[in-house]
Amino acid sequence: MAYVLVFLLFAVFGCYNLTEQYRQNKESQAFMYVIAFIVLVCFAGLRYHTGADWPNYEYHFNYILPKVHKFFEFKYTYFDPVAFEMGYVYLTSIVKSLGGEMTAVFFIAALLNIIGAFLLIRQFSPYPFVAMLGFYSYNYMQYNFAGVRQAVAFFFLALAVKYLYTRNFWKYTMFIILGYFFHSSIVVFVFLYFIPLQKETNIKLVLIALFLAFMMNVLFPINELIPIMSRLGLLPEFVNNKLLSYLHRDDYARARGFGIGFMLKFLILVVGIKYRHYLRENTPYFDFVFNLFCMYFFIWIITNSFEVLVARYSLYFQIFQDIILSYFLLVIPARKAMRLVFFAVLLVGVNFYFMSGLYKGKVKEEYNPYKNYLFHKWPVESN
Repeated sequence: MAYVLVFLLFAVFGCYNLTEQYRQNKESQAFMYVIAFIVLVCFAGLRYHTGADWPNYEYHFNYILPKVHKFFEFKYTYFDPVAFEMGYVYLTSIVKSLGGEMTAVFFIAALLNIIGAFLLIRQFSPYPFVAMLGFYSYNYMQYNFAGVRQAVAFFFLALAVKYLYTRNFWKYTMFIILGYFFHSSIVVFVFLYFIPLQKETNIKLVLIALFLAFMMNVLFPINELIPIMSRLGLLPEFVNNKLLSYLHRDDYARARGFGIGFMLKFLILVVGIKYRHYLRENTPYFDFVFNLFCMYFFIWIITNSFEVLVARYSLYFQIFQDIILSYFLLVIPARKAMRLVFFAVLLVGVNFYFMSGLYKGKVKEEYNPYKNYLFHKWPVESN
């Protein structure tokens, strides 16, 4: 019930975002941003025994040794029982040294993650609260209820995107490296700088790349290539050990599959190609956002056979799918009713994609009932 209430709040905000009153009333805009920010930060940052990641991070927090004076010796494994990344270990140790609880770490991570999301959505989306609804429905839960370290890494990626667009290599790389200290998966995005994402989308190249990714996934799935690469010694030892350990976990090694997620991405690709000239002429960032969406689609397909890689790498790009969906409202006739109908249809799709996951199988047990640090359980939530 708690997740639905927050979802409905953003649905209302998204509808209001489409009206003329929203554009004319700066005070209403500021009020909505403040409410959205407070709700998102507190809902995830103050959760209590809720989420897929709680047991692992609780174990880490309970057994980590608060040796702050050891920081500059760079021997962080000395007080890290799980071998998390250095930045997260330092953050946790500082919080524990100051007498804080694990919730304080989660709150800081949620705060940074939401700041990063707001920076990207406000800069690149023509309808920010429409994009925010999509962000809440998937990214938000994945980052803040299942991958706290990656949530912080995303904050640094969001800061880096500005310099990816303005082509400042050193500042872009600096933020990627900072993100690396919280989740090592982000380091591969250093190479993203060398792709001209701010230029006009090369449709032929995109279609060829997606086709090749699909064929590779079918003929040479990545979860079958990894053991071969391991035997040939083609992977660094740390990467090799990590990937092989993931292959032995059913929840990490399974394939994502080509279902609703694939159909939604394919539809976005088709609509984006069809209306690219109009959107390019009427928005300053369309090509940049659409190219990032295409990169997301490519990575999603090529890693589809290995769940953990989909979660680790495509998740960083997911927010650009949320943003590009908000662009499509611009190509609908200016009549308000039409835009509201489209948004309502979009709501149904996002709602299905979101709700079906939170209330099924093991996920249902991890996320329900929702509990908050302030009162441990929502009054409206049932056992």
